[in-house]
Amino acid sequence: MALTKVTGQVIKNTTDVTVGVLTVTNTLAVGGTVSIGGTLTYEDVTNVDAVGLVTARNGIVVGSGITLSKDGDGFFTGIVTATSFSGSGANLTDVDVVSDTSPQLGGNLDVNTKNIVFGDSGGASDDRLTFGASTDLSIFHDGSNSYVRETGTGSLFIEGNSTIYIGKASGGAENGVVVKQDGAVELYHDNSKKIETTSTGATLTGRLISDGLDLGDSESIRLGNGYDFSLYHDGTTNYIKSDNGGIAMRVASGNRLEINGTSGDVIMQGTSGKNFTWDNSAAYLNLNDNARLTLGTGNDLALYHNGTTNYADIASGQQLYFRVDESTKFYVQSGGAQFVGSLYADDSNKIELGSSQDLKIYHDGTDSRIENTTGKLYLKDDYITFVRQADDTVSFQVYEGGSTDLYYNHTLRFQTVSDGASTSGLQRFADDSGAVGGFTHCLTSGTISNGGTFTAQTYNCHAGGLVTITTNRRPSGSNNKNISVFPIVINSTSNASLGSALSSMSGSSGSSFSVSGTSRGVIVTNTSGNDQRVSVRFDIAGI
Repeated sequence: MALTKVTGQVIKNTTDVTVGVLTVTNTLAVGGTVSIGGTLTYEDVTNVDAVGLVTARNGIVVGSGITLSKDGDGFFTGIVTATSFSGSGANLTDVDVVSDTSPQLGGNLDVNTKNIVFGDSGGASDDRLTFGASTDLSIFHDGSNSYVRETGTGSLFIEGNSTIYIGKASGGAENGVVVKQDGAVELYHDNSKKIETTSTGATLTGRLISDGLDLGDSESIRLGNGYDFSLYHDGTTNYIKSDNGGIAMRVASGNRLEINGTSGDVIMQGTSGKNFTWDNSAAYLNLNDNARLTLGTGNDLALYHNGTTNYADIASGQQLYFRVDESTKFYVQSGGAQFVGSLYADDSNKIELGSSQDLKIYHDGTDSRIENTTGKLYLKDDYITFVRQADDTVSFQVYEGGSTDLYYNHTLRFQTVSDGASTSGLQRFADDSGAVGGFTHCLTSGTISNGGTFTAQTYNCHAGGLVTITTNRRPSGSNNKNISVFPIVINSTSNASLGSALSSMSGSSGSSFSVSGTSRGVIVTNTSGNDQRVSVRFDIAGI
């Protein structure tokens, strides 16, 4: 190397050479190691050519701008210009790349606890951190808002190995979106969680307001802490399902439709207590007083109870039909009601007419009855006929403007005429003067209680003949008889004359009676000690 001045020791070929001040004006060639313990000062040196090692124990200082320390560190106060750079660059500090229009990094960029600062972006070509061959992704602030913008053909992925938070940073951190690894995605409002995804769907806290919600078949909207309530369609049927408790639909006024999950009751609450209830345990449908079931577009039919009376209201000019197998059996219209077919009522059940049920028609299980309790009973027709049920034979007939006829076994026996009446057969009646008429027989019967009496009479007759009295003890059979035949004379002014018995026949069980004459007939007294039936037959000839 070319030196101007050397102070210290010059070591040559391992032999120590000590000099005070060494001045070399030309060239100093050293084949071995030069060790300088002091200061090596050189001036006007354009080239240092050392084949071996140059050791500077306290470092090398070049002018005032470059210092090479003994530890290997280099310090530059000016500009460092290099055509190439190798190494990791991990310990580079205070590197000014601003003036370089296209700085290149061959490794990682370590900001050493500092910031990379960008100004407000005025366009796509300034103050943006861009990625991709076509600057597909850019990050920037435009002076008002911050952006992470993907403008390429691909997607924008935000990924993390743990939980990802998207939210408000300033003025107190608030969550907006939280993505948990292998878990839920959470959506927040004002730092309050509203939606959380689950393994089976999503959980909503609060209200869902939507102008449309589309779910596939068997996908459900589930509500409640235990997903107790659900709405869904299974591909065939729509379901509103409660797995815990009932279902109640309410409006602001308090009206509601409620399905009780425990009892199975269905309640529709209306105004003024007009409720509709399906009572599941009793299996009936109930509408409270004045709550109406209406049918027809014009509410043409209304069914209801007003607290006192039941009503089936029909619109004016319409009919209410009751049908069996689509065949009308009964109908109501403005003019009244009509049965089409037979009207049936069980034994002792009555058809009752009149505001006080004055007229009753019924069958008591044994006999048919028509009972009138107020006023007269009128049968009005132009032609009235009574016939026997068994053989449809005539028993009684009334003709308009004509006769009234009485029959016996198909044979006319009594007929009214314009000036009285006529009979058919041997029956003849006494007149008011006592003139004797005659008739063949008449029969009457009844029940005598123990110790009771039975009276049998003719009417206004003067005759004589036979009277036959027959008793039958009850409830025994026909063998319990006591029969007696007496001669008798009947007149209109005194008791009948009853003679001694002409014949008799006693029954096996001791039926017994006594007989005495009375006005126009006899009195039979029960002496058997038991209830018994009695029949009295008058066989009378005129005298």
